Amino acid sequence: MNKKNILIGASVIVIALIVVWGIFFRTKNIPLVGVIPEKVDEAAQKIEEQPIVNEVADNVDKIVTTFKKAVGIDPYKNLTPDDIKAIGGQEAVNALIKKYEQAVKDLQAAIENYGKSGNKEEAKPAVLLFVDASNQAVYLRKYDEAIGYLQDVFKYYDKSDIALINLAHIYERQEKYQQAIDTYLRFYKDFATKSFYDLDIMQDYISLGMRDKVAEYYADYKKEGYKNEAIEQYLNNN
Repeated sequence: MNKKNILIGASVIVIALIVVWGIFFRTKNIPLVGVIPEKVDEAAQKIEEQPIVNEVADNVDKIVTTFKKAVGIDPYKNLTPDDIKAIGGQEAVNALIKKYEQAVKDLQAAIENYGKSGNKEEAKPAVLLFVDASNQAVYLRKYDEAIGYLQDVFKYYDKSDIALINLAHIYERQEKYQQAIDTYLRFYKDFATKSFYDLDIMQDYISLGMRDKVAEYYADYKKEGYKNEAIEQYLNNN
């Protein structure tokens, strides 16, 4: 039996045990490690220590995803019925899942190619690949993953305007307003610009209830020759 078949066999054994645990033991709070025999545990360790053929890895990923769904461990469980309805129904969600998974594969392939090239500058994964994976994750309400893809941009590039602005917008979706503000300020610093996102920053400070900061930013905003009735109304009513 060749190495590829051995690895497949060992992988199937481990996955089968995970399924058994998911069906019979998961709801009883019995830890997974308690139902994996020692020999299978050793086999799993050997798999981790040896490179697996890409084809095998892809097949295992698909099997794991299928079994997760079969035992109720849905990788897209963050989607509520209201989310699914807002997106356009289950069919639309399924289409988005395919786009998301493809975007992630495209990004992973670009990162692997960069490594194989010896980290040559011209082989760096394109920023838009990270952005696309992030955007697809946002559509599926996978905000933490979306943030992770954008943060990974800075492992390869010192600056990225689109990554920073998208990050700020996701933080706002999560109501992490201070992190959004900090990200806008980083954009100002990296690209030597001012006022472009002041309204966003002021709105975030309003959400935080920091009136003094709103007044401070609005004063600078007016010096640049701009006005905003909503901000003025907020300041006058407080």
